Amino acid sequence: YVRQYQGVICPGGASGPTVGIGDDLGHQTPQEIRRRWSWHPDVDRMVTASGQVGPEKCNAWRAAHRDIRVGYDDAIRVFTRYSWPTYQAMAERAYRNGWAALTSNHQGSLTSNGYNRGFSFLGSRRTEMREIRDTCVPVNDAPCTAGQLRASCRVWDSQPDIRKGLCARRYSEA
Repeated sequence: YVRQYQGVICPGGASGPTVGIGDDLGHQTPQEIRRRWSWHPDVDRMVTASGQVGPEKCNAWRAAHRDIRVGYDDAIRVFTRYSWPTYQAMAERAYRNGWAALTSNHQGSLTSNGYNRGFSFLGSRRTEMREIRDTCVPVNDAPCTAGQLRASCRVWDSQPDIRKGLCARRYSEA
C-alpha cells in the first residue's frame, strides 16, 4: 500500500484523483470529500479535486498535489465507514431479487464487482452482470455467479495492459 497507493493516483479512464482505497475525489462533491476526510490535514486541498476527471485533468491535479499522503489506517477508516457500506447498499438494490438469501461471501463478491465496475446493467459489456442479476441471484446459485464473474474477463480482451489485474479481481470474487 505505502509504495503504490499512499499518494494520489490516476487509475485511468473517467476516473479522477484517487486516494486511499479507491476513493475517487474527482467524482465526489466538495461537501462529500469534507465529510469523508474532515480530519485529514490536507482536506482543503483535497476538495479541489472535485470534478477533475479524465486522464488530463486527473494527471494535472495529481502533479500539483504529489505531496498529499493517506496512510493505510486512514484509508481503511474511510473505506469501512463510507465506501464499502455505500456499495453494499447499491449492490442490495441492484440484486434485490434474492439478495437477502445470499451468503455474506456471495454478497461481498457482488459488492466488490460493483465497486470496480458500477451497477449499470446496460450494454454488451454487462451481459454477465445481467445474467447474475436475472439467473444466479434469484436462485442463490453461487457457482453460477462465479462462472459469470470469470466469464466477464472477456470485456478487457482488447486491453491487455489492464486485463490481467481486472481478471485477477474477477477470479478472486468468483
